[in-house]
Amino acid sequence: MDDVKFEQISTYPMGDGEFIIAINADLRKKIKKKEGAQIKIKFELDEGAPIISKELMACLKEDAVALKQFQSQLLSHQNYFHRYIESAKTAATKGGRIVNTINAMHKKQNYGEMIRSLNKKNQ
Repeated sequence: MDDVKFEQISTYPMGDGEFIIAINADLRKKIKKKEGAQIKIKFELDEGAPIISKELMACLKEDAVALKQFQSQLLSHQNYFHRYIESAKTAATKGGRIVNTINAMHKKQNYGEMIRSLNKKNQ
């Protein structure tokens, strides 16, 4: 991104074929861009191991319904959920995101549906 290398940043589905990339404060500082600025991006396939949330998997093992639904998700959506949880800055945020994910499984939501549902709640 503007000649600054970054790894393990996902695109997130927002619906209707649209995706976003969440750029954290550290990366924004490195690329020296403010909100709304244009950037040049070069994508390469990340062949590294996926991020797995051990806490999420432990909770899913306690809830057979949620586990079955999670395992039925596309692998890319499973990865979105793991990254969503593992990118939390605090234990409280991580716990909340695990709860959101378990609830989404019971609602049979994929990652994008969960995010849109949460965004509607917070408006």
